[in-house]
Amino acid sequence: MLNEIHSRVAAHRAAILSFLRDLVAIPSYDSDIRDVAARTS
Repeated sequence: MLNEIHSRVAAHRAAILSFLRDLVAIPSYDSDIRDVAARTS
């Protein structure tokens, strides 16, 4: 089971990293996500 998880994560690594980078780019002080949303469109 653990090997299956590792292989699935490895297969989607680029998408996961992109999502996490976009997530941490959201300015938390005002929750203005418009700039982040514009990066993904």
